[in-house]
Amino acid sequence: MPKGKNNIKTDELQYANQVTQTLYNIANAVNTTSSLEDLYFLIHQSMDRVMDVTNFFIAILNRKEKKLFFPYYRDIEDDDFAPITDFDANNSLTGLVVLKEIPLLLKREELLQRASQNGVWGPVPVIWMGVPLKVRGEITGVVAVQSYTDPECYT
Repeated sequence: MPKGKNNIKTDELQYANQVTQTLYNIANAVNTTSSLEDLYFLIHQSMDRVMDVTNFFIAILNRKEKKLFFPYYRDIEDDDFAPITDFDANNSLTGLVVLKEIPLLLKREELLQRASQNGVWGPVPVIWMGVPLKVRGEITGVVAVQSYTDPECYT
């Protein structure tokens, strides 16, 4: 087997091990961290080992009030993470993840199209990825990352 292929497999194995360790660290933090603020920070810090989380947020869903709260966020372009009320799939990327109940990866063209129809809050990233948080099968929130500079940052 050529040297290059061995290196690719080694890199993939190392990355898989890092992801496994990250998931373990997050699960451990859920069981040992005494405050939500500390837990959010540890999740962010853990994920930073395996992906770019420069622009990262956690949104929590209040289903009764149909409101999204942002208790934790880090973003180099946006500092307005006020709650989103009465969201739907057309006016909020985070709302889209909540309502579809699936992970979403949106790239530049989709984001620009949504932005032209007021479907993006804040500065328009070149790539956005959101994943629903579920507890016992119920959506409780969303974890999302975005980049304003690297359109190939996430896959």
